[in-house]
Amino acid sequence: MESSKSFCTFCGLVVTVVGIGGGSAAAADGYVAGVAVILISIPLAGLCFALALGD
Repeated sequence: MESSKSFCTFCGLVVTVVGIGGGSAAAADGYVAGVAVILISIPLAGLCFALALGD
């Protein structure tokens, strides 16, 4: 059970860093898809953290 919690936390951190970082870089280059990546990654990271806290 503890490894599942760690895995969900790790996934949340990866999604946050990669999604927001990559999305910001794409948005800075003028790609509208970068904004979409940011908007998708925030709730996805929240879901991962919620799963980690819920276990």
